[in-house]
Amino acid sequence: VRERRNSDAEERFKTCIRVAPNFDQAYLNLAHLYVILEEKQKAKEVLLALLQQQPQHKVAQKELEMLQ
Repeated sequence: VRERRNSDAEERFKTCIRVAPNFDQAYLNLAHLYVILEEKQKAKEVLLALLQQQPQHKVAQKELEMLQ
């Protein structure tokens, strides 16, 4: 059940990013989900994508530093 919920959440966050690419919270939530799932590389990629959209995003910068 938990795995399905995580998968559903992942898809919803990805859809949100596709529909509203400037909605930073969707990127942060997806990155956080990947950290929980121990998929740090995916989390880094999501944060980097956010930083491409919003280069001065302080939270994304801090989260990315913590994953290094």
